[in-house]
Amino acid sequence: MFARSSRLSVERLDDRNAPSSLTGNDVASPSWMPDQTTPANWAVVPTDPSGGQTSELAAANQKPQIVNFSVNVNTGGVATFSGTVRDDQSVSGLTVTLTGLQNCLTGGKTVTTDADGNFSWQAAVRPSLDAGWAFADVTDSQGLPAEQNSCWVNC
Repeated sequence: MFARSSRLSVERLDDRNAPSSLTGNDVASPSWMPDQTTPANWAVVPTDPSGGQTSELAAANQKPQIVNFSVNVNTGGVATFSGTVRDDQSVSGLTVTLTGLQNCLTGGKTVTTDADGNFSWQAAVRPSLDAGWAFADVTDSQGLPAEQNSCWVNC
């Protein structure tokens, strides 16, 4: 009895690209997919409003930060609340809310950042009555809040 020999070969199949959406008929190119060198905080953002194949990598929104938040009280009883907002979005014109200190920050006070993200606000304080914690909060232009920052005020 003879054993039949078979010739092995590889058959090329058509491309199996995933669709760019579940509702459209567009076929996505694998070039849009982030590779292992793409930072984890980046996201694929479509550049074609009609839902076509083109897309690009864009950084995902990061939380803003309030840095160098401090309160300096001069000998005349005037406290200067200041700090800087850092963010991957624009820091100009953000609203910083100051709260804490029972007498000079009652109900919260707001101040707007300058083009560099700096803010400053002054208030009269009364020694021994206005000692305590002051807090600063901000939300970036995309609606993402910062971690609250605080500092101790000693009048």
